[in-house]
Parts: sequence; C-alpha cells; structure tokens
Amino acid sequence: RSEVLMATVHVFVPLLQALTLPSSRVGGRTWLSCGLSCAAVLSVARRSAASGDASLLASSPADSLAPAALLCSALLYSLGRVRCS
Repeated sequence: RSEVLMATVHVFVPLLQALTLPSSRVGGRTWLSCGLSCAAVLSVARRSAASGDASLLASSPADSLAPAALLCSALLYSLGRVRCS
C-alpha cells in the first residue's frame, strides 16, 4: 500500500510546479506521463482491492492515519523537489 501512495509523487511534482511557479511551463508530455502514472496507481489499487487484499482497507480509525501520513509525505517531498529546481 505504501508504494502505491508514494507513487503519487509523480503527479504532485508537476502539479505543484504549475501552481507555485506560474512562469514555468509544464509540457503536454509531462501531463500525459502524470496521467499514465495515476492510471497505473489506480489499477494496482483496484486489483489489490478486488483480490481481497485487506491491507488496502482501513479496519480502524487508526489505520486511516497511515495513508494520510504517506500522502502528506509525498506532497511535502514534491514541494521540496519543486522549490529546489
């Protein structure tokens, strides 16, 4: 599950670059790559859920904190990548 959530970095970086650095231009090939990456992440998550992998499902409120922390980590890492470039 963590690998799937951390793969969102590939979507966050160009999205944050487009939002925080209006003078920089994000090309169409980059957005296409983001779409493919997002589709792959969703495909893996859907396959895991369909096969009954309980690790993708939160069984308690505490279990929902881990995915939120991973997404926050991916977002902060992406922000650091954009600010360093």
